Amino acid sequence: MDKGKWFMIPQEKWKWFGHPGHYCCADRCLFHLCTQVGKYLISSVGEMPNSANTGLVDIGCNRKYEAMVFKWKNKCNDKKCGCDMPEIIPSELEMLPSNNRDDAQKNHMKLCKKYSNE
Repeated sequence: MDKGKWFMIPQEKWKWFGHPGHYCCADRCLFHLCTQVGKYLISSVGEMPNSANTGLVDIGCNRKYEAMVFKWKNKCNDKKCGCDMPEIIPSELEMLPSNNRDDAQKNHMKLCKKYSNE
């Protein structure tokens, strides 16, 4: 039996960050989740207000939210920043789109669980 097949990173070993992990306009997004799971970074963003703050704009083709998976390499070592965020390797291994907060959260957790088994 392949023992590696059954390896899983337990949820208590995941590292949660309080800021987004990808997307050039993420600082404008009202929704963001970012979780390091082993050698992967799962980043979800969404709810980006339009310029008049009267509604939300798509962050991609027909989607208000997205959850993406990246491999990462080095952690931020900028002492002024203090974010301890991993630097992503531009890899975009997987993406799940959604158009509401509930589905965005579910997609984020789905990807965290999936990649805890990788």
